[in-house]
Amino acid sequence: MHVKSMWGLAVAFSVVAGAVEMPVPAGAKVVEVGGACATIEDALDCVAEIRRTDTATPLVVRIAPGDYAPARALEITRRHAATNWASLTVCAADPARKPRIHGGRRVTGWTRTTFNGRDVWCADVSNLAIPKDNRLFFFNGRRMQPARWPDIDPAKPYTTGYAFADARGFPAQGKRFSATGLFEDEIQVRPGDARTWAHPEDAWTVVFPRHNWWNRVYPVKSVSNGVVRVATAHKEIMDRLFPWDRWCVENMAEELDRPGEWYHDPRARRIYFMTPDGTDPNAGQATFPCGAEILKVAAGNVSVVGLELTGGAAGVRIDHADRVELLGCDIHDIGHHGGTGVWVMGHHVRLADCDIYNIGGNGIFVQGYPKEIRVDDRLDVAVENNYVHHCGQVNSHGIGIWITGQGVRVSHNLVHDMPRCGLFGYGRFCEISYNRVRHVNTINDDTGALYGGGWTGGIGTKVCYNWFSDSIGFQRQRDGGYRLHKGACGIYPDEGCGGLEVYGNLVENCHHVAMHLHNGRWITISNNVFISNGALPVGKNTAQLSLQTWNNDPNGYFVHDRRAAISNEYRRLVVADPRWLRYPALAQAPDNATAFADDGTTMMGVQVRNNIVYYPDQGEGMMLRGWKLNTSTNFFDRNVYWPGQTTNVNMNAGQKGGPDWASWRATGEDANSVIADPLFTDFARHDYRLKPDSPALKLGFADLPYAEMGLRVSRHRPVLPKEAEGVREHPEWLSE
Repeated sequence: MHVKSMWGLAVAFSVVAGAVEMPVPAGAKVVEVGGACATIEDALDCVAEIRRTDTATPLVVRIAPGDYAPARALEITRRHAATNWASLTVCAADPARKPRIHGGRRVTGWTRTTFNGRDVWCADVSNLAIPKDNRLFFFNGRRMQPARWPDIDPAKPYTTGYAFADARGFPAQGKRFSATGLFEDEIQVRPGDARTWAHPEDAWTVVFPRHNWWNRVYPVKSVSNGVVRVATAHKEIMDRLFPWDRWCVENMAEELDRPGEWYHDPRARRIYFMTPDGTDPNAGQATFPCGAEILKVAAGNVSVVGLELTGGAAGVRIDHADRVELLGCDIHDIGHHGGTGVWVMGHHVRLADCDIYNIGGNGIFVQGYPKEIRVDDRLDVAVENNYVHHCGQVNSHGIGIWITGQGVRVSHNLVHDMPRCGLFGYGRFCEISYNRVRHVNTINDDTGALYGGGWTGGIGTKVCYNWFSDSIGFQRQRDGGYRLHKGACGIYPDEGCGGLEVYGNLVENCHHVAMHLHNGRWITISNNVFISNGALPVGKNTAQLSLQTWNNDPNGYFVHDRRAAISNEYRRLVVADPRWLRYPALAQAPDNATAFADDGTTMMGVQVRNNIVYYPDQGEGMMLRGWKLNTSTNFFDRNVYWPGQTTNVNMNAGQKGGPDWASWRATGEDANSVIADPLFTDFARHDYRLKPDSPALKLGFADLPYAEMGLRVSRHRPVLPKEAEGVREHPEWLSE
């Protein structure tokens, strides 16, 4: 059979009956890539040709080992597959040697030259139509660094490589435009940071406002008289950039000075590159990304198995699809500021056994359908047994796994080394279970290993049997300096989140609190083990648990700043389906008197019971940091607290100094709780199983399935991976 390729040439392909190393339905036809089909694009064209007359035969596109650089974005659409057709599988011919698919156009014709007094490589890229603000260039499937100032110290990759906005004339960026009320588009440079650049207009600046929740990227317009002026669409100076906030510039010719850096000259249309190991780039794969993503699946009944995708603006987009599997793939070195490893919007989608790493933005993003807001709506999406690490390399808001929508299961994943959260979002009727999340929030504060919120978020969601540890935190202090191990929580339901069940989790060594409920409502926290959370030395704002509520102050944060927006989302939900009012957290409406208890606070329905809270190394600190906590609408009982040899359990529930244990119990709280050693089997060896005579067992605590938390062996993950190096292996990276 022959079809015409995109170049109009006749391309032969073979349709072969038989089996491959993965299960193939009986009678399947196999289209070979690397055999009769030279490219993956041609193979997909062949599939579309077959489907014109045959929708009943299962098809398999089998890709031979090797490097592939598609001339166009790969798309599986309704030309190729549909839910009511026989299946389509795109897979590796040899599972042990995954075909590598590059998402960019190759740069060739490199020559040696001298640049900034250094030996570099140069290539003409005038035929590639590279946008002036392109921030991505890949070499052998790895993202390279645009020429940067200040340089990053490899020994301190998270805390170096930035300048700081000058504090003189505070607020340096506080001047507002009278017509818009927005900030000016300039950065005041510290005198010691003054630099001379011949073409600052080539560059862009990356800024990190306040909590470092995100970074913003703006083209540089000019640099003069100690001011960097940037181009913004609405003159929104970098989202409230203040004195002492961090910033850097990239793609300045004079800053090309380190292996692995590159500079694009948009006037001469040339790229200058210092290879990371001194090798000749003509012998490797040097690419600029093309297209939005490497692979898009917008069809049904499709499986993609055992591929490697790298070097693209984004990885895989599963878009309005039904019954799709993405299994055993490696997706890495992907993404610009908003680039995601895998973006999912579909029903009955399974993303499993994949390794996703070195991502510019989010590792995995599951998007709910905006109109699916009825009680019965479910996505039925499973994200399980994936290894996600080192995301957010371009966008500091990059998350390991971000979920929205209803009916998503996130289970048995390993997530580590994130600038912000490991997991983000609670959705509704979701299950977040058996995940291992560690060493996250390396450059953010006021955040969590698991974070999410919203008055309508969390209903029916279970957070169970996860192991969260080492939520680090990086916070700017009032003196303008920055400190690590500040402001990062374990589990953080924010902004009035309600209806969660938090059960059977291990949370340890999170440097603000194990759990922070910012007006969390109707949340059950039970049978968890919280160990040594809160920073050392003990700080005035650190604790093991934190419950902070909004109130009815007309000038307060909730009533003045947040209520209108929250109410709009709430009304959208309950108007679409009044059955939501059956759930206590949604029966409490944000826009009327039901938002408040008798004392004017909004937090209610929180139950903290049958937990172990163990912190003998921080025994003089607070167990509970409460703010206007209403002890008649929130309930503590049957917990085991162990602050060590001190018998003081400080429940700072809004009283200065906090009530002592006797005064706290006099309110009716923790009537059956005890201060006692829970008797772990071997705490020094991190064996947190309980001895038979543990007081926690006597109060009804059930031991946790510690061995089941995290990755497990499966068909497409036959062995557990060697974990990538990060801050666990390199604590010096977090030096201040």
